[in-house]
Amino acid sequence: MQIRKRLKTIASLVDKGSKVIDVGCDHALLDIYLTLYNSNICIASDVNQNAYTIAKRNIEKYGLVEAIPVVCGNGFDNIEMHGNYTAIICGMGTMTILNILKTPKLNHLDTLIIQTNNDIYTIRKEVSHLGYFIQDELVVKERGIFYVIIKFVRGKRHYSFKQLCFGPILCIRKMPEELEYFMYLFQTNLQILSKLPKKYYFKRWKFQYINHLLKKELHK
Repeated sequence: MQIRKRLKTIASLVDKGSKVIDVGCDHALLDIYLTLYNSNICIASDVNQNAYTIAKRNIEKYGLVEAIPVVCGNGFDNIEMHGNYTAIICGMGTMTILNILKTPKLNHLDTLIIQTNNDIYTIRKEVSHLGYFIQDELVVKERGIFYVIIKFVRGKRHYSFKQLCFGPILCIRKMPEELEYFMYLFQTNLQILSKLPKKYYFKRWKFQYINHLLKKELHK
C-alpha cells in the first residue's frame, strides 16, 4: 500500500501496537496503513459526512471492516475509550485542534501526534500546558509545502521562547529538510516585514527578533 510522504511521516511517530484514534481521518488511509504495517488498533473519526463515507469505503476495500471502526462526530465525541490511546490530530488549524483537546477524555490520551496548519508556537505552548512534552518532531516537505509533525507524550518540560517557535528537537537535530524549513521561515518573515507598515512597531520588532534567532540557528 502506497501513502503520501506526510502520512508516512506521521505513521513513523506512532508506537507499534498502540491503540490509535485518528481525529479528522479524511479517507482513513493512515489508519489502514497503521493497521496493516504497524500492528495498531485504530479508530477512524471525522466530522465530515463525505469523508466518513469514503473512509468506510476504503476500509471495506482492504477487508478491514472488523478491524477499524469509523465514527462520524466532532473530535472525540461518540468514541468510547478503554485504556490509553494515541490521538492523531493532523491537518487542522491550531484553534480547532485546541478546541478538540478540551475534552474530559484527555486522561485517556497518553500520546498526541499533532500537525497544525498554522501557529505552531501556540500548539507547542498550549499542549505543553496540558501536561505533555515534546518527545519528537519531524519536518516533511510535500508538494512544495512544509509540514511539522509533533509527538507529545505525558510529562512536564519547560521550553524557552526559541524552542516554542522552532521546536526543541528541530533546533538540535537540524537535518537538511529541517534547515530548509528554517530558511523558509526566515524568508517568509522578511517578506512580511517588507509589507508591514513602520507604525506597527511591536509586530515589526517581533518578526525581527524571530529572524535574529533563526539566523543564529542557521549559522550554528
